[in-house]
Amino acid sequence: MRLWINHIIKLEFLPVFKEVFIAAFTEQNIKRGFRAIGLVLYNPENVLSHLNLKLRTPTPLPTKDINWVSKIP
Repeated sequence: MRLWINHIIKLEFLPVFKEVFIAAFTEQNIKRGFRAIGLVLYNPENVLSHLNLKLRTPTPLPTKDINWVSKIP
């Protein structure tokens, strides 16, 4: 656009796209992009540190109805 090129054919586009793709899609750019939108690489400690966990013992099930019988004929 800066050179006032506003029409490009597929044969001209593909070689230029390949160069730009290789230059832009680096590991560092990808990581920065994820970080910028709030996503982080897999890190269990980081995930767990953001959770508000309250551990508790589950309530045991009642034991008096162990011999339950269906009442449907």
